[in-house]
Amino acid sequence: MSSPEKTPKRRLRKSIKLTELTKCKLKVRRLERRVKDLEEKLSGGRVFGDGKFCDLTYAARYLGKSKQTLRNWKSKGIGPKVHAESGSVNYKIADLDAYLLDGIGARHEET
Repeated sequence: MSSPEKTPKRRLRKSIKLTELTKCKLKVRRLERRVKDLEEKLSGGRVFGDGKFCDLTYAARYLGKSKQTLRNWKSKGIGPKVHAESGSVNYKIADLDAYLLDGIGARHEET
């Protein structure tokens, strides 16, 4: 008679352990996704000129916008100052910081 009483308790303990394990696995998955998102945000783009200039991809990630948005801003004459040299579009990181401080609507000048 004692064994049927112990069986439900053991099953209950196993289910509690599984739920704790499941919770831990879910936390690990969330953290892995978060790490992947952060790596994605940091990757891409190129910084050059002793950290003074960056390309379109890096600038888009830096501002939290898409590359197409920056292209549209360039064609409309808004957004951060653009430095176009021999067909490549570059941005000064200082100009990106200034743009973030000044806000949307600041005009850019091509050099």
